[in-house]
Amino acid sequence: NFNKLGSVFTDVYADYPSFNVFDKNGTKIYVAYNFENLPKYINFFDRNTNTYIGSLYVSSYTMVWSQNLEFKDNKPQIISINLKEGSTISATIDILINAQDDFGITKIELFIDDIKVNEWQGIVSTINYVYTLNTLLYSDGMHRIKAVIYDTSSQQTNLEVNVYFDNIIDNLNPYVKILQPQNGDIVMSDVYIVYYASDDIRLDKIEFYVNNILLESLSLTTTSITGSWLWKVDDFQEGSYVIKVLVYDSANQINYDEVNLTLLKQQTESESYDYILRNYPNPFWIEKEVTKIKFKTDKKYNDISLQIYDTSGKLVRELQILNLSENRYLSFWDGKDKFERFVQPGIYICRLKYGEKIFNRKIVALR
Repeated sequence: NFNKLGSVFTDVYADYPSFNVFDKNGTKIYVAYNFENLPKYINFFDRNTNTYIGSLYVSSYTMVWSQNLEFKDNKPQIISINLKEGSTISATIDILINAQDDFGITKIELFIDDIKVNEWQGIVSTINYVYTLNTLLYSDGMHRIKAVIYDTSSQQTNLEVNVYFDNIIDNLNPYVKILQPQNGDIVMSDVYIVYYASDDIRLDKIEFYVNNILLESLSLTTTSITGSWLWKVDDFQEGSYVIKVLVYDSANQINYDEVNLTLLKQQTESESYDYILRNYPNPFWIEKEVTKIKFKTDKKYNDISLQIYDTSGKLVRELQILNLSENRYLSFWDGKDKFERFVQPGIYICRLKYGEKIFNRKIVALR
């Protein structure tokens, strides 16, 4: 007899059609019927405010009544937001937030630096919230964007994202300078490319190229930087290379600097003569070392000459030759010219000539 439970109370409703709520002297009695084959929670809400009150657990094909409800409401969940932490935005942008709740989202508040700029109210289980933000109304720099999502039980979930507002007109290209090594230098092993870069607003990216092939790219968020990048030469053959450092600023403007380097890998000395012309060490240090030059001929010749030239073709020195045995020869160069003066560091050509044959070898002198 439901009359004993009190009068019907209509200010509460449930999310399942078979329910009743009674009021007896201010005490609420909740009744629910489950005509399905599976147990379930039946949820009750305040009809005036649409807020969640609680739930009754009802077994299959069962009726339950109780003065007490279980609270089964989860906090709202933010599925996604289109802003990334630390990202840069400018002009006008739509902030997109996707959220959901098991019983309903009732309010969304949006804050910029703790100042509320927008509020949405309603009741939906899922929402794609959109707010158009005009960053020109704010100063350039880092700002905190916070969204607060409320559900029917006044539970809330917060999300904060720090983003950079950038509306400064950048008319100046970034600056970059390779500090070491110097243009024209000779390298024999892995070498650090030391650089300095700056921009009036912000540097965003730096790239490193060898002969116009991109080897590495790094993100930046600074106005100036002094750094170094290691060029690993193991996979490169001896020869000339152009090292380029390219930088981008926040307006995607670019600038670059480059140096021409010669790669000559350190050679090891060999006692064998399975070559025509060879020297060791190469490169060698002027005033500290003497490079030993070995060569062989296919037969005995009377007109053998061994000379050192610079890269312009000018004769630097005629070298003396020692005949060892079996058409094998030895010579030395101490880094001096024909006037007994030490030459400038650089690349020199050792030219061997006998009969109608000419052989050249590159020798690098360092200081």
